[in-house]
Amino acid sequence: ERRTFPAIDIERSSTRREDLLLGPDILKRAWLMRRMYLQMISSPPQGAGMDTAVAMEAIVQQIARTKTNLEFLETLNSD
Repeated sequence: ERRTFPAIDIERSSTRREDLLLGPDILKRAWLMRRMYLQMISSPPQGAGMDTAVAMEAIVQQIARTKTNLEFLETLNSD
């Protein structure tokens, strides 16, 4: 069994009214990050077909390369 830290379920981690907590730009990037994760774990040809733990580890590594959550979200390309 593989243990990933932090243990987060991205698919179920949003709140119903996160639009009240986050500004529009950050909210847009948070949604983008979730869509990217779902595409990583979706079966081909629509997605990459990655294991959920592998996809989460890739995200954690990207977060570790940045100093703040905002900096991480700014690395996500919405184009």
